[in-house]
Amino acid sequence: GCLVIESPLVSKHLIVTNDLVEMPNDIQFAWIGRYDNLVNSGGVKLVPEKIEQKLSDYIPYRSDVIGKEDVELGQKLVLVIEHSPYTLLPEAFGSLEKFEKPKETIFVEKFKETPTGKVLRRETINELVWKIIIVKNSIYTFYTYLLLFINILKKYSIKFLQYFSIYEVFDIRT
Repeated sequence: GCLVIESPLVSKHLIVTNDLVEMPNDIQFAWIGRYDNLVNSGGVKLVPEKIEQKLSDYIPYRSDVIGKEDVELGQKLVLVIEHSPYTLLPEAFGSLEKFEKPKETIFVEKFKETPTGKVLRRETINELVWKIIIVKNSIYTFYTYLLLFINILKKYSIKFLQYFSIYEVFDIRT
C-alpha cells in the first residue's frame, strides 16, 4: 500500500504519501512506485516503475511506461521511448509478465519535463494524443481521441472554465 509516516516532530497528523511500498517488517520498506502512476488495464493494476526497471537493460534511451486511455481496457500499457524509431529486440519483453507487456510503443523526440528534468507523464501522454489526431487527419479518429482527451481531463480533475465550439478551437472558417 501507500507509505504512511508518523513523525510527531514534523506533523501532529499522519503523513500519507503516494509512494507504493512493501514492508517486510516494522522498520524497513522497499519502494515500489507511485500510486498516481498506476495503470489499470482491464482490471489489472500495473506499476510502471517495476516494468521500466525490467526493460532498462534492453532500452539504452530514456523511456517511460504509461497508461493511455483505451475503449476496451480502460487504459492500455504504452512504452514511450525518447529516441527516433527503431526496432526493439524481442527479448526486451522476455522478462515481463503477460499483462506487463506494452500494447503499443511510441517514440518521441523529447519528453515533457519539469525544469529539473523529471518526466511529466500526464503531459507527455496528453501531447501524444493530440499529435496522433493531427497525424491521422481523420474526422472519426479526431472525435474518438477528443472523447479520450475529455476523459483524461475529467480523470485528473481538470475543469473546463468555458465551453468552445469546434470551430473556435481549431479556427475553422464557416
